[in-house]
Amino acid sequence: MPRMRIFKVITGLVLIGLSHTVMAQKLEKNLDVELSQTEWETLLLLRNGPQQPEPIPAKIPLRSIPDLEFAGPNPGHPHLLASCKVDGRFVMQNGFLIPEPEKSAALQLPSSDSFQLEGIIGLDGEGGWFILFGWDPDTTTGYCLYNTQLRTQGSPWRLCRIEDAKMVSGSEVELVEEQKVNGVGGIYLQVVEKQLSLKILDHQIAEDYTLKDYKPGAIVFGTYKPRYGPKKIGLQSLRMKGW
Repeated sequence: MPRMRIFKVITGLVLIGLSHTVMAQKLEKNLDVELSQTEWETLLLLRNGPQQPEPIPAKIPLRSIPDLEFAGPNPGHPHLLASCKVDGRFVMQNGFLIPEPEKSAALQLPSSDSFQLEGIIGLDGEGGWFILFGWDPDTTTGYCLYNTQLRTQGSPWRLCRIEDAKMVSGSEVELVEEQKVNGVGGIYLQVVEKQLSLKILDHQIAEDYTLKDYKPGAIVFGTYKPRYGPKKIGLQSLRMKGW
């Protein structure tokens, strides 16, 4: 079965309820990972997995964030990021980490200063998703890169800065005009000396874009709910190193 077909199948499955007790235990995992500047640290490597959804294993240094909430730069807008309020979790199923269907979910990676991150990601259908970096979960502060896929056309990739759970006025910029990104393939993200580069499935989203207010923090992959709901995303592998 082709890889894209596999991804469509797993994101279309109906998830069963998960034990809140088990999930709470997973949230207590230590995400402190000592990143080398010369050696890659494998965060995630899935080949096969359970057909029914399961919590993220304790050995994987990633965790769902159950209570992430912030105001976006476009209040009330049907397609852009108006707000994000997580109401679901990432789970492991059929060789991917995926959000529960039709839920907003957030997955936190280890914190770092300058870093390189690469892996395999699956993207399908319309909807909203984001990447946070330099993220401080205690103050709900950091940079937010987001995209809302429309049904018949691409949409811009936009970047803004969030402080105290709301956008800093005047911080939103458009990095790329209309672009439609679906499929299964590579993702490459780095922030080095406050400069952002991001490439997804051979689409260059940012290259050496300066983040003047960047500070060390976590990386977070997540989904939000514009008019067409959250984007279907899945993570199959991730590795990371310092700089």
